[in-house]
Amino acid sequence: MNKHGQALIEFVLVLPILLLIIFAFLDFGRIILCKNHLEGIMGDVVSLYDSNGDINSYLKQDDDYKITYKVEKKDYSKIILETQLDLITPGLNKVLDSPYKVRVERSVLDE
Repeated sequence: MNKHGQALIEFVLVLPILLLIIFAFLDFGRIILCKNHLEGIMGDVVSLYDSNGDINSYLKQDDDYKITYKVEKKDYSKIILETQLDLITPGLNKVLDSPYKVRVERSVLDE
């Protein structure tokens, strides 16, 4: 019995599954990194909103980000910052929507 041939066949059978797992970890890492980046931008956006600054001109530096406002109650405004991220893992777009929407929300007290 040829052990080298058996090892090669096992490697060829396991390789696609291993690659899918690695690419899925990369995609989830990219999603977490993008969400963390949006959280950092959200801090600046909330500061500008509190000081009545122009948020849209701040966000026009990067065309990937879209900001929307919603008023929840009389005293609160909900700021939503979202972007889309293309997934690289084949088959993951069946589980998650591709492009995946990364969204950050924060409620701000209007004074």
